[in-house]
Amino acid sequence: MKILKLLISLALIATACVSPPLYDSAIAHEGLTVGAGFAYQSAYRSGTEVNQGTAEGTFKGTRPDFIIAYGVSNTFSIQGRFGMFVSPDLYWRGDDPDDDSGAYHLPVPMSCVGLKLSTPAENRFNVALRMDLDFPNIASLTPMMGLSDERGHEFITLGLQTTYLFLPQTAFINVHPVKGLHMYAAADVLPSKLEVADLRINGDDFFQSFCLGLAYTHHFGKRQQ
Repeated sequence: MKILKLLISLALIATACVSPPLYDSAIAHEGLTVGAGFAYQSAYRSGTEVNQGTAEGTFKGTRPDFIIAYGVSNTFSIQGRFGMFVSPDLYWRGDDPDDDSGAYHLPVPMSCVGLKLSTPAENRFNVALRMDLDFPNIASLTPMMGLSDERGHEFITLGLQTTYLFLPQTAFINVHPVKGLHMYAAADVLPSKLEVADLRINGDDFFQSFCLGLAYTHHFGKRQQ
């Protein structure tokens, strides 16, 4: 039971962090794409207490991510992300909140698998919709739009991520100065309120967060220009 509460609490704490960075564009590229990214995240929230555990008022940490995607066509691709959030501010105190000797400092796993539907890449303006099964966001929808130059290279992508499928959470911008390079910035659009049965988080505003990330992806196969 203690381990179960630990895992549930870590999942709830993880929702205080800004949505995971999406090193992606509104274009689907046929074939395999792999890459890696590194981001800094900071999440602020107030009035947060969980039974049998305590979380600090500010989360600041880093998150490495491994990205993999496979484009079935120029309008449909399968997406995956595997990473974790590492922060000294995230810990589980154990049964005695006054005794730090039993505290656990653990990275929080954050991963997803999903699908992306895109418009064909021939246009200067492209739109896409990602649908992800996401931990800790459970499920998320991410509408994106991108602008391409005269050569067809998408140089900027804007999007909005949801949490728990339909709750808007994070607005982001992704700049691609050259092919494969992703410069990502995001901020929460709304604070969130959360209360879950025995593992209760107070109904105060729970987070206002931001994220800055950098990633490189390499494409093997037919690339849409």
